[in-house]
Amino acid sequence: MVEKFSGPSYQSLLLRLFWLTDDGEHKELFTGTGFIVRGDPGSKTPLYLITNRHILSGRTAEGGYVHKHSMIPTHISIAHNKGSGLARTGDLVEISQDLYDASGLPLWLEHPKGFVVDVVALPIIEFEAGHNQEATFYPYELARVGVPKPELSPSDTVQIVGFPFGQTSYRSLAIWTTGSIASEPTVGYGGYPRFLVDARTREGQSGSPVIVHTTASTPPMRFTDGSMRSHPGKSYLLGVYSGRIFKAAGGRTDVSDIGIVWKAGVIWEIIKRQLRRPLPSSSEYEEAKPALVGDL
Repeated sequence: MVEKFSGPSYQSLLLRLFWLTDDGEHKELFTGTGFIVRGDPGSKTPLYLITNRHILSGRTAEGGYVHKHSMIPTHISIAHNKGSGLARTGDLVEISQDLYDASGLPLWLEHPKGFVVDVVALPIIEFEAGHNQEATFYPYELARVGVPKPELSPSDTVQIVGFPFGQTSYRSLAIWTTGSIASEPTVGYGGYPRFLVDARTREGQSGSPVIVHTTASTPPMRFTDGSMRSHPGKSYLLGVYSGRIFKAAGGRTDVSDIGIVWKAGVIWEIIKRQLRRPLPSSSEYEEAKPALVGDL
């Protein structure tokens, strides 16, 4: 039987974050979600893993630690799609990459506005000494400036495709969560390029692609150029899921079902600028606290 799956199910990648102990062992800290995009075809590393900054750095934009014991990841294991001729869609090959160079500088690229933007791009090591020859990459297409996109409004349906609690639906295939847009998507929420969604998400889904996915039953959609279009089976990348909004007071934390989505445009800005920065100090985190941050 020929297996046929929707592209986003295998375009989302399960991430496992590790800390290298003093005795040389890798201790798993937590999981997350990521996906691949292709940068400038003329660059030396045209493929990038896109995820949240708090997943790779282990710290939120306000300086809180993701891990309960304040451990910081040093390595990442990415569950890539297996690319051998006999592999089935959903088969995986786990490939580990360092998160820091020999000097301790993070290897991921950040947004020009710095760590308050919870999206990063990690260059994928391609075929270095046979490192990734078993992996096949299925990148999302980034919409270029000026190219018509779906015209979206509050209450429109979106999909968040990732790995809640590090779980898969089948082999390495992701789990789909359906939500609705909860803020005006054309304006920046909280002064940043992001919007809100109403969705029941859980730990492990941070870094997930947020998409509009069309099927044969999807009615034609209005695009930003005023046209009505129907493209069954096509997915449109809207942004990167970054966790839910919450309020901490009096020793308790109230977490809502409203989540933060960083707009896809920040991915282009990150790749274009190619900025690597040292980890912020505690005082820098204190001085640059954003209005709202998400959890895992």
